[in-house]
Amino acid sequence: MKKIAVCLLMLVACAICRAVMIGPFPGLTGLVEESDAIVILGVEEYLDKFPQSDGWGKYRCCIYQALKGDFQPGSRIEVTLLDTRSSFITPFGPGSTHLMFLTKKRSPFEETAYHTIERQGANIRLSPFGNEKTPPGKSIQERIQFLIRKAIEYWDEQQKKEREFLEQMLKP
Repeated sequence: MKKIAVCLLMLVACAICRAVMIGPFPGLTGLVEESDAIVILGVEEYLDKFPQSDGWGKYRCCIYQALKGDFQPGSRIEVTLLDTRSSFITPFGPGSTHLMFLTKKRSPFEETAYHTIERQGANIRLSPFGNEKTPPGKSIQERIQFLIRKAIEYWDEQQKKEREFLEQMLKP
């Protein structure tokens, strides 16, 4: 009887929570293979009326560059995004730029044609300028690694500036 009660309680909890299981980072090769599209996109607008409790959100985005998939630079799409990092604050503010690993919709009930792969590493926040140009003639993985190095440089510099400002505030 206890086992039945525990099972019922777990079913109810799962139905209420609507939690999304984010898979572990499968390595860069795994992300590339699993994705139907890899794009640099700029978030323009949040389209849902209310925040989704499961972390997903529908956004209008501008495609800056496609590393994999059939997107044209400058095209605008509606896409369902999920922050696959362990953060409580969404990184998808208007004007933010991301390297996104996307997959095509799997059921007719999904609202958009593409959505984030549910894996760690499927969302990489880039500099907000969206002007990163990948080196021509390189493999997809090499181009992604180039973008990641540029993101590290940019965010390191931003963190350094923030730290210097905060240290300045501590001085009498």
